[in-house]
Amino acid sequence: MTFFSLLRTPSASLAGLLLLAGVLLTDLPAKADGPKMVPFKETLVFLGVDEDFVGHYAGRATHLGKVTVEEFYVPDPDTGEISRFYIKRGANGDTLFGEIIPDEDNPLTGTVTIEGGTGRFEGATGSAVGNILIDPDTGVITVTVVGTISSVGSGK
Repeated sequence: MTFFSLLRTPSASLAGLLLLAGVLLTDLPAKADGPKMVPFKETLVFLGVDEDFVGHYAGRATHLGKVTVEEFYVPDPDTGEISRFYIKRGANGDTLFGEIIPDEDNPLTGTVTIEGGTGRFEGATGSAVGNILIDPDTGVITVTVVGTISSVGSGK
């Protein structure tokens, strides 16, 4: 019996296929853990709070361009604690949304989460640090946000 005739037996054929599959799979590039993260920065000016208790901001953000932001304050009826959520709307109408978590020791700083969006930001994730600056001379409130965002929709 020759080597080639051995390959024609059912058990040898299965073993050969498994060996070939193993070789092919080891040549595939390893999949990265999670989406690629890219820098995210924005600068916003606080415009005020409306009668529905929604905060309004305007400014510029990487990946969004000119941006408007609505910040929603949601009280927990049991604890009285207020959760803060936002929707950022870019110049082309695409949005990002997430939560703002103030630092317990310094309410002028906190964590900004990115939990999704629309358009090219659908499925986006990320986090950033937000800082509130108040100009003592003018009273203008500026918010800076620096962090990372997943680049899930860069091709959209």
